[in-house]
Amino acid sequence: METSAQILDCTIRDGSYVVDYQFTVEDTYIIAHGIAAAGIRHIEVGHGLGLNAQNCGKGNAAISDIEYITAAKAAVPDKALIGSFFIPGIGTEDSLRAAADAGLGFIRLGIDVDDHTKLEPFVKLAKSLNLEVWGNMMKSYLLPPESFAEISQRVGEFGVDVVAIVDSAGGMTPNEVAAYTQATLARSSRVPLAFHGHNNLTLAVANCLRFVECGGIYVDGSLAGLGRSGGNAATELLAAVLAQRNSLAWPIDWERLVEFADSVMQFCVPDHARPRASEIATGLNYFHSSFSPVVEKANADAKAPLYRTILRLPKDSRKKVSQEVAVAAAQQAASEPRHSSQISDLPSNGDSLERLQPTSLEALADRLRVQKGKSPQRRVVTIAHTPDLCGARIGPVRSSRISIVAHVEVSTVEALTEVRNALADSCDFWLLDKRLEKSRGQCPSQPQFLYDDDAVIAQAVADALQILQATQVAVIGDDAGQRAAISQITQVVKNHIPVDALVTSDSKSPASKDDLQQVRDGGVVLMVRARALTDDAFAEARRRGIQLWRLDCGPALVAEAERLIHTYDRFHLAAGQVDLDAHTHIVAGGAVGQAGDLVVDHLRSPRFILGEADGQGGIRSLSEASRSRTLAAQQWIVDQWGL
Repeated sequence: METSAQILDCTIRDGSYVVDYQFTVEDTYIIAHGIAAAGIRHIEVGHGLGLNAQNCGKGNAAISDIEYITAAKAAVPDKALIGSFFIPGIGTEDSLRAAADAGLGFIRLGIDVDDHTKLEPFVKLAKSLNLEVWGNMMKSYLLPPESFAEISQRVGEFGVDVVAIVDSAGGMTPNEVAAYTQATLARSSRVPLAFHGHNNLTLAVANCLRFVECGGIYVDGSLAGLGRSGGNAATELLAAVLAQRNSLAWPIDWERLVEFADSVMQFCVPDHARPRASEIATGLNYFHSSFSPVVEKANADAKAPLYRTILRLPKDSRKKVSQEVAVAAAQQAASEPRHSSQISDLPSNGDSLERLQPTSLEALADRLRVQKGKSPQRRVVTIAHTPDLCGARIGPVRSSRISIVAHVEVSTVEALTEVRNALADSCDFWLLDKRLEKSRGQCPSQPQFLYDDDAVIAQAVADALQILQATQVAVIGDDAGQRAAISQITQVVKNHIPVDALVTSDSKSPASKDDLQQVRDGGVVLMVRARALTDDAFAEARRRGIQLWRLDCGPALVAEAERLIHTYDRFHLAAGQVDLDAHTHIVAGGAVGQAGDLVVDHLRSPRFILGEADGQGGIRSLSEASRSRTLAAQQWIVDQWGL
């Protein structure tokens, strides 16, 4: 008895476990907007453990319960109901009333199935607040299907609008889901049935489909399957498969959801492993990956989204894809409009922009804290000395695969102390400009390193000039340290006119129109700081076709931070010595072993035996005499990986 299914999306609530509850106002708005625009009508938001969780020691969220509701409501005005989760003992009556006052549309009351009687007073309260009420029977598998069905009927009599089977551990199979669904509907079909599954056995989508086949109505999903433990069923996959089976209660733009899930995960949770949009399309349209080269070529020429091109391939291309068919599909895909989220109605938009590019130490601390929840990136704060500043000046926040680097400039010890105090709980590493060395003792407990800010600037200048193909360079500016550092790694010329590039670094005494006379027409002016040219010089440069560039030190600064992080990790994780037995000793990471000790590439995650130590800090080839020790080391490597 297959029914017309509805999808509830719990990305912002259940998905918050994955990001340590750090979905922000802008994340909430963008996700809710995109989901609702595609046709999803139930959206659950908030802390993973529900209302009031962050007020009773269950982990701090990026924003409050009310802010989650407000942001989501603003994103979906009349397109979807916004709901939250509520666990008796964590949530309170006051928190439920406050959520209802903020515009909550539904509440999901969650309780272990064998404690279901605790739900009744909260059902009555929620109904009095005019909320749609769900009874989520957590750990439904604790009871056999018939007993679960009996309790579901009882919970229905409390007055709930929906009863949910909940596979909290992600261990149920499609046949088990069918047994619970059929038993419950056979006992009472008055209250609609829902299913919330987890993907620990990679059966979440299959379980949802079986549930719908057996007469269930609501299935839970989250974008890219983002959720606690093994994750959830992916909302975009549920929508696509149910649409293809004509099993949806109303049309859902599943193609938009597939595209949106791919984009929003890259924006919000870039490190989350997920099937890409093109991989989903491959399965949905029975596209064999051996045809990828011809399709990717046509797709690149048309500048179309690859997943759309795959979806536009006709059914007769399942056996073979010709160039002509691929081109036609790519052109069709390229002609179709793409969707985007509009953030003009985003609540507290100024606060959100402040978090994206902080201008205060408080906002910077918040940005670093949020990022820690979303990514394993190491948080680094670099502090440079810049004379004549009033307080602290916050630079851009840079991000790479392994680090997020915040840069702050100070001129006084007092400003440095203020920075330290504000960011002490939001930082994993400190990098102090060597000109602040005397203040190094004020560092908190995190690892701290000295670096040379002038050398970083000089490296950034040298890198930029190489890319701009400028070989003859002149440098002007009052900062002697910067001039010297740049001169050490760049071919700075004297008495050579015209030069390819002029590097200017002083905003107090900016380069003039006359200074530009030493630059050839079509050459380059590279400003280390903003306002390092006079207005007349800007006009002259544009008249003569001179390229104007403002130096971005970000890549060089991130590289410096990551060099130090790698070195720190090398000493603390990779280096050292271990004794396997009285005769077999292993060293790694630069630790100097005695002659005959075996040298491996990494102490904690070893893969290779590099040779044996010569006792003088060098490595020599393995000798025949070390054969038995080599076998022991190989076994140790296998054991380290649990193989």
